[in-house]
Formats: sequence, structure tokens, C-alpha cells
Amino acid sequence: MPAPPVWMNSSGMDIQGTIQKLMELERQPAKRLEMDNEMNSVMIRAWEEVHKRSRTLQDKSRDLYSFSGPFALRSVTSSQPGAISGEATSNAQAGNQNVEVLSLASKHQVHSSPVANDLVLPAGSLSIGAGSDTRNFRFPGGTLRDLHALINAEANLPFEISRTGIDGDRSMISLRSNQSGLVGSLTFADPDGILQKIGLLGSGSGQDRARQAASLKGLRERERRGGSHKVEGNSIFLEDEVNVALEREFPALAVLHFKTELKKKEGKEIPVGPDLKETIAGVSLPNVHLNRRAGNKVASSVEKVASSIVIEYKDGDRPARVEVPYQPGEQSVRIGEHTGGKPASAVVFNSRSDEEIRIQNIEESMTGQPTAGLSPQHVGTPAQDARLKVNGVEITRSQNEKITDIMEGVSLNLHQTTQGPVQLKIDINSDDILKKINDWIAAYNDLMKFLRENSTVDVKSAQKMAETEGKNPDKVAAGVFATDATVRQLSNTLRSVISDAYPARYKPAYKLLADIGISTGAPGATFSDIQYGYLILDEDRLRQALEASPEAVKELFAQDSNSDTRLDHGAAYKMRESLDPYTRMARGIIPGRIDLIKAQSRSNTDRIARIEAGVQAKESSLRDRFGRMESAIGKSKATSNYLKNQMRQGGQD
Repeated sequence: MPAPPVWMNSSGMDIQGTIQKLMELERQPAKRLEMDNEMNSVMIRAWEEVHKRSRTLQDKSRDLYSFSGPFALRSVTSSQPGAISGEATSNAQAGNQNVEVLSLASKHQVHSSPVANDLVLPAGSLSIGAGSDTRNFRFPGGTLRDLHALINAEANLPFEISRTGIDGDRSMISLRSNQSGLVGSLTFADPDGILQKIGLLGSGSGQDRARQAASLKGLRERERRGGSHKVEGNSIFLEDEVNVALEREFPALAVLHFKTELKKKEGKEIPVGPDLKETIAGVSLPNVHLNRRAGNKVASSVEKVASSIVIEYKDGDRPARVEVPYQPGEQSVRIGEHTGGKPASAVVFNSRSDEEIRIQNIEESMTGQPTAGLSPQHVGTPAQDARLKVNGVEITRSQNEKITDIMEGVSLNLHQTTQGPVQLKIDINSDDILKKINDWIAAYNDLMKFLRENSTVDVKSAQKMAETEGKNPDKVAAGVFATDATVRQLSNTLRSVISDAYPARYKPAYKLLADIGISTGAPGATFSDIQYGYLILDEDRLRQALEASPEAVKELFAQDSNSDTRLDHGAAYKMRESLDPYTRMARGIIPGRIDLIKAQSRSNTDRIARIEAGVQAKESSLRDRFGRMESAIGKSKATSNYLKNQMRQGGQD
């Protein structure tokens, strides 16, 4: 017989309230687990914050000493803002340099004449190139639009080509080299007259370029056998056996011009006979009928020497070289004439034993284009190298930006010509260094403050912290890290890094962070100002330290103490290394702690589910039992009432 609903209160008891109280008792273990999970959630968020702030401090530490950090670069400032800018690496020599920009490099740009849109051009072949890259095209014939589409469809062109509408009936095409300077000059071949038909090429010698001082970029000594070489401006002097290579790309149209002076060293003749004596190398030679060559060798001018100039180039994929004899006096070497129209990769100047060769006033220019006497008719911008004077010496470069071979460790950008010498000051980036150090200090203080705020032990210390930082004492509670040994160990480790002394090799010797103005408080500060160990920076003192020795400041943060080319010491390096066991994702202390807490929460959740299932089953059982009890009591009362009624009626009879 099913139990009656519990709401049938035959016994007079509060059945619902009784069951509810019994269930609350049954749910107590689950509630404790839920409270544990709430605490675990707080702990997880707290540890994630510690991990995030620790990683930030690691990143700021690495920023101080990485290869792109503030100590790795020096600033380049110009006395004429906007004319020259640049960057310098740490190996750049600090000081002042005088630079005068005479002209800027430009990209060769030409255009055709206005051409009728319906003009049909003949079929044929043509070639267009820029620098060392030449492209050949086979045109099937058609309009100017078709010619533009054919050329523009080629991938990775060394030039830009565009078509511009002049009016409704005419248009023209323009070409612009992708490479600045003489080396990027546009070149053309037009055997079938297609480019002449559109007015891009015509007769004349407008494409020839004036001579400019040659760039000695890429000059290096390849071999020396007792000889030597010397470079002065754009002149090279060779003596005895030595070869010097000018290693850079030379277009086929390039021409090197220079004045050559050839000399041969000869010894003097010493006749020896019965009445003559001569001491040679400490040996007296009387009565010997022979001729000796001895004494100091004297160089005298000659018309010919055994050595020669070598032009290196590639014939397909095969390296090739050709020798060009030295010619006394003015000499011009046309690259394409010796390489079969191919660009060269190097020009090598040689000298042999007993030879003295002077290659003076080296200049370069570009020859006319290989178009049977034709040249561009409409030059929008001529190909031109940048010309500048550095400390009075004139040099040329093919580009305006990122010129790295003039001053060691310095990259220059030329923006405009100057009226005279501009002073470039190369100095340390004090402002950048100051910012990076401030960021590092802020990251340290942020982490230490978070650890302290969440490590309060009792109400007194919590209230004191609240009063110090202007918080409501009633809302301050003990922190989640109050009894955590890992947090105490982390805090102590970081304080040790900040207070440690580090070896110093430079003068003045900065061994402590306090030596450069980083401390936990100024001299004479009260205990309340320094008790928490937060770092402060004296910017004036740091600037003075940087001015005195930037290298000494740099090595205080990171240094290679054993000269194995690997950093192994310094405050920033030690800070990053000390945090690594805590922050690394694989078996790191903090990620491991977070994973452990999450695992505990998952286990608690499973236990809560099992407890809840048991409670529900027990509640159902209690309701069933109370229901049956109520049913039995109800029946008993009904029987009792029936008997009373019967007895009452019997008495009346």
C-alpha cells in the first residue's frame, strides 16, 4: 500500500520541517566541500595573478639586456633636424661626426610619349631591365594597353610600370626602377622598334651619366704575400704581392674610370773587379768579375707590369673571370665589354713582386643603353647616387636609407640635402634606458605588493596595511597566502636579487643597484617608508651613472663574467633566472600549484555530486517512511473514533 502524501499531518508533527532539517544535516559535508571549492577558486585566481606578474617581471628583466634592449642601441641626433637620422649599435664610437649631404640618391624614372589608344603596335621582341635584372618579352602586337598588360603580367619585375590616360583618346606608360642610384638604372633593348614607336626611346645620348666618385663599399684584401695596400679617399695604392677586391655588384653598363701609375722596383748594378771591393750583406767580394743586384730597390715608372685587373662574373651558373691589363695614365674599364654583357660581382686589383701600382681618383659612370644609339626620350627622374661628405671626404652611395658601411655600428638615413656640414652626435639612449629601468622597477613593485597584500596573517597587520594604503579596515581580511611557504620563499628570493652585490669590471665600479640610484628608500628615510621593500629610482643619480660609464651600468644588470659569450650574472639576468622555476609551463612551481588546486576542485565536485545523490535517496526514503507512519496513525485514529461512536450508541440503547 503506497504511503500517503507527507502533507497528511495525522500525527501533529511538522513533517516537512523535520525532513528539511535532517537533509540539511546530511548536506553538511557537501557544503564544506563547496566552501573548499570557493576557496580553491580564489586561490587559483590569486596564483594566476602571481604567475602573470612574475612573467611580466621576467619580460621587463629580459628587455634590459636583450640584443635589442636599450643598452644595445645608441642614439643619433642631428644638428639640422630632418636632414639626417639614424641608429647606432652599442659598438658605435660615441662622439661627433660632420656629414654634408650634397645630393640624394634617386630612382630612374622614364615615360613614353602620349599614344593614341587605338594605335596598333607591331609584333616583335624587346628587353627592359633595372640594375642586373633584365626581362625579355615577345609582343604579339596590339595596342599600348596590350603592351602594358604583357609587361605587367611578369612576376617580380625589377621596375614598376603603369599606364596613365592623358585624355579619352591617348595614354602613355611610365617605368620606375625599384632600385635607387646608378646601379638601378633602367636599360632597354628594342631591335624591332616597338619602344621607339611609342616614343619611349629615341636617338641621342641623354642616358649617359656623368662621372661620380666610386663607392669603395665591399673593398677587402683577399691575399697578401709580403705586400701591402693603402686606401686614401677613392684611391688605392698597391705594393709588392697583394690583391684587393672591390666586391659588389657592377651592372653591365657600369664603367670604372681611374688614373693608373705603374712602377717597377729595380736593384742597382754593382760592378766588381780586381780594383773594386763591395760589401754585400756583410761579405766583402774582391776580384770577382760579375754583376750583383743589391742595395735598396728603386721604383721607376714603366709602361707595363705583369699583374692585371680581374673582373669576376657568372656565366650562367659557372663562375668566370677575365683579366684586363693595366694601362698607364687615364684608364676606363667597361664592365659589359669584358663580361659579354653580364653584370660583374667583383673587380680585383692585383700587384706582383717588385711592382708598385697606384689606382687614383676612382670614378664610375653608366654607358649609353644597348639600343643601337637610342636612349630614353622622356626622363622624369634620372638615376643618381647619393653624394655626401663625411668629415671632409666625399663618398657616394646608391641608397638614401640604412647606409651602414660609412661609420662602424651606425645606420644613416638621408632625408634632404644640407647647406653645409651637419653635426651628428652619437650617444647612449639615456631616456630609453631610464624608461626600461622604470618599467622593471614597476613590475617588481607590482609583484611584491600583490604578494604582501595577500599574505596578511592577522587582523592587526591587516588593519595596519589598510591604514597605510587608505583602505577601510573593516574590509581587510587575512590573505590567501597567509601561511604559504612558497610565497615567502619567492619574496625572499626576489629581495635577495635586489640587495646582492655583483662583480664589476668597469670604472667606476657599480656593484649594487643603490650605486646607480635604485634603492628601497632614500638615506634618512623613516621605517614606515622602507618597511615593505618597494624600489624607488633616483633619476638624476642614474643619469650621472650613465654619463660616467654606460657599460658599467649595463653590466650591473647583465654580464658575461667568465668570457664564454653567454650572460651569467647581473641583477636583471638573476631576476629572470630566479623566476624561471616558478613561471615555466613545464613543471613550474606556480603552474603546478594551479593544476593541483584545480584537481582538488574537480575531486570535490565529484564528491558533492555523490553526496547530493545520497541525500536525495535518503529524503525519498524518509518521505516514504513518514508517509507510512502518517497513514498508520490516521487509520488508528479512525478506528479509535469508530469504536468510540459505537460504544456511545450502545450505551444509549
